[in-house]
Amino acid sequence: MLVQIAARIARGEVGIVEKTAAPTVEALVARFLTEYRRPRIKDVDRYRMFAQAALRRVLPVLGDRRADAVTAADVARLRDGLA
Repeated sequence: MLVQIAARIARGEVGIVEKTAAPTVEALVARFLTEYRRPRIKDVDRYRMFAQAALRRVLPVLGDRRADAVTAADVARLRDGLA
């Protein structure tokens, strides 16, 4: 932590760094569906339609939670519930 503070001072940055709140899972899903581009996908719109249908099942369970608050146990419960 002291090294980070010293680096900030060396860059001329002073003051306390404000942490930004982590986005919700729902916001990350929306961002993924609009921004994701894989070079080998032939029909991006069709891919997004299928991805949206699959991710829609996740949103009722984890959608309103902050992404940094999701634990491995949450993901395991969701996986088991979807199976």
